[in-house]
Amino acid sequence: MKTFLFSLIAAVALAGATNVTMAQSQTRFSNDNKEHLLVINESALPDGSSSAASTNFVSAKALKNFEKSFKNASGATWEKCTSGFVVKFSDGNIKNSIYYDKKGNWQASMKCYFEPMLDKDVRAIVKQKYYDDKITYIQEIE
Repeated sequence: MKTFLFSLIAAVALAGATNVTMAQSQTRFSNDNKEHLLVINESALPDGSSSAASTNFVSAKALKNFEKSFKNASGATWEKCTSGFVVKFSDGNIKNSIYYDKKGNWQASMKCYFEPMLDKDVRAIVKQKYYDDKITYIQEIE
């Protein structure tokens, strides 16, 4: 719970910086105390194919892990990036991005949503500390 809360507070505090990063098609995340930078590079796809149209370039292990973990995901689009693959999909009002390395191992997950979707207990904890601030957008990073 502490890790989740710390990640949530950090995501809320850095929402502006992260949004700039996302606009540049780059995502930074930390795993095993190492920082990684994922850069989406459509030109690296085989035969110039679109990332949304095909999953031929995706590791079979990544596809299997994704299908096992997110059975109800629909409208998933895969993209190749320098460190592996990212799959993006919506689950209701929550936008998800799941990152896998080139071997298909899970690296990170990011959920993005607005305040009404935030767990009431977590919201209460954040509002208790930052009572003058408004929660507008949450980026939950795991």
